[in-house]
Formats: sequence, C-alpha cells, structure tokens
Amino acid sequence: TAYHLSCLNDSSEMTPEKTLLFIAAYASLCLFKPAASASVSSNCDSGLKAANDVLKARLDTLEKIVTAAISNFPGPKGEKGVNGPTGNIGLRGPVGPHGKSGTAGTKGEKGESGTKGDPGLQGSPGQKGEAAPSEAASKSQLLATYTRWGRTTCPSEADKIYDGIVGGDHYKHTGGGTNYLCMPKNPIYGEIKSGSHAYIYNAEYETNQFSSRSGAHWQDDVPCVVCGVKNKTSLLMIPARNVCPSGWRREYHGYLMTEAAIHAHPR
Repeated sequence: TAYHLSCLNDSSEMTPEKTLLFIAAYASLCLFKPAASASVSSNCDSGLKAANDVLKARLDTLEKIVTAAISNFPGPKGEKGVNGPTGNIGLRGPVGPHGKSGTAGTKGEKGESGTKGDPGLQGSPGQKGEAAPSEAASKSQLLATYTRWGRTTCPSEADKIYDGIVGGDHYKHTGGGTNYLCMPKNPIYGEIKSGSHAYIYNAEYETNQFSSRSGAHWQDDVPCVVCGVKNKTSLLMIPARNVCPSGWRREYHGYLMTEAAIHAHPR
C-alpha cells in the first residue's frame, strides 16, 4: 500500500486517468487498513494523512479541469430573438447577362384608323385599252324587258328573269300606288320605320262571270313573270289590238283587266 502511495505521490502531472487510479488506491487503503499492530496503525495513519492531502490537492485540480471542460460545452438552444431593424438599402449590383427572348404575346386589338394622308404623286400612264365593241356586238348585248301578267312562263324566244304575284293597294283605299307590281316570291325587306304607311296587297281574280273568255276564277292569286328578250331595243303594249304593226314581233296577247268601277281606287 505504501508503494502505491509513493508512486502516486511522485507523479508530477495529474491527468484524468491518473486521478481515477489515485481515487481507487485511496479506497483500497481504507478497506485494507491493518488494526492488530499499533506501530503499523501509526504508520498507516501517517500514510493516510499524507495520501489524503495529496488526494485533496488532486481533487481540487480535477474540479478545475471538469469545470473548464463543462464551460466549453455549448448550452441548450435558446428561444428565437426578435427581428432586428431593417438595414439600409445596399448598393446597386452590376447589370446581369441578357436573358433569353420570351414567347410571342397575343395579338392586340385593331387600332383606330389614321388621318387621311396627302395625295400621292401622279402615276405613269396605263396601257392602252381594248378597242370598243362593234355595232353588232353592242346590239347583241341589248335586252328588252317586260312583264307578262297572268302567267308564270315567258314566250319561247324570251328568258325568264323572275316570276311572282301581282300586288297593289287595297280596293277600298283611296291612297297608295297606281300601277300594279309584279312582286317576287322571296322579297328582301329593308328598314321599317313607324308612322303612316301605304300597303301592298296581292291581287285576286273574280272572273267567274266571264268563264267563256278568261276562265272561271274566284279569288285566285294573279301570277306574273318578268321576261327579257335579247337584241331588242324597244317594246310596246297596244290596247284593243292582238296584231303587231309591220316590223314588230308579237310576244303575247290577252285581255285588259282592272278593278271594278265601284271600287274606291280604280286602275
């Protein structure tokens, strides 16, 4: 036991390993202390006192080492601090590299028309035009038109332009148009305004009393057709005749018809 104490006492530096060994030796001294011999007991007490002093000094040194080691370990994470004040705006950085071109945008709305520009310079003369058509060619382009009442077809040498229904004003009205009209079956209506109007009605047959000449018709619509004849320059309707003068060609013939004499607006 004294040998172990002497070895520990001779140590000039105290390390954690040596300190643990010294504490173990001191514990052994206490456990195996002899009690039979007085001289041995006296020596043991002296040795224990010296060992106790050395142990105290070593424990002080160990406490300092442990305290220093503990102070170097980081403590627990603290709570989040409040945000600091906003700093000053930094200096403007250098201009970055040119980026890639973006995709094309949608087509914008059509802009307003600009102001009328000044007249341009006079252009160069154009090419010479074609010669005027001959008299025969001009004549072939002529077209004489007429209305054939009471029919839907034209004579064999004429072309039908359109057919329709005879129309005019009401037989009890005192105003309105005078002549009958050949109204097409597919009219195109223009803008209608409010106010006073004139009216157009379809004409009707009432010839049941004259069936021997014109056929028996009672309130039947009166048809009509507009015809065109090429290479003709004039047309003429001759009343009370069914034969044309010399040099004229008859297109069709028939009976003159009008409203009854008792109607308010006779033709």
